[in-house]
Amino acid sequence: MIVGAAIVGRVVLSEPITPRVLLALGLLLGAIVVLTLGARDANRLMASQMASPWLLAGGVAAASGAGFCYAALNAILRYCTTRGAPLPTALFIVSATGVISLGTLALLRLGTGPLLATQPRDLAIMVAAGVCNTVAFIALTKSLQLTSVVYVNSLNATQATMAAIAGVLIFREALSPWLAVGICLTIAGLTVLARAHRALRQPIEP
Repeated sequence: MIVGAAIVGRVVLSEPITPRVLLALGLLLGAIVVLTLGARDANRLMASQMASPWLLAGGVAAASGAGFCYAALNAILRYCTTRGAPLPTALFIVSATGVISLGTLALLRLGTGPLLATQPRDLAIMVAAGVCNTVAFIALTKSLQLTSVVYVNSLNATQATMAAIAGVLIFREALSPWLAVGICLTIAGLTVLARAHRALRQPIEP
């Protein structure tokens, strides 16, 4: 997602990629790698369940493709909203696309029976999650009006670190050295990125 945002933002929107921005992106990518290496138990479990290396390669390719598509979506949203497209229109188009595509897939795989048998409590949880997702998407789209795709996606990519911190605070998971290093790299990356962002927004003196 971070690399895709840098490529799409530069090629499509002509957003500047300075050495300081590249350093920040490298630090954030390093943080994600460190956090991934720290999840040893999960990695061993995933490796034991993978019957074929092709399946693992397909999973990596699918995740990479999803990240690039997400970066492309953000670039499109920034392009449209900065040129007068209203936020409700963008929200409706993206939401309708998700409902139609995923709804059709669910109907084809499950049929109407299992869908109609969904418990009211589960429906309420899904509705609540949808409301939270809508609020988050509005905030994301508004942020894309105000700043670059690289900056927004880089902040969004810190969710890996936030999830690891939540695991320690909420689920009492152990604070490993890998996690500590990943948190430090994330903080360093965000600090460099913030300074690079402020430098880009400063007017150039004649």
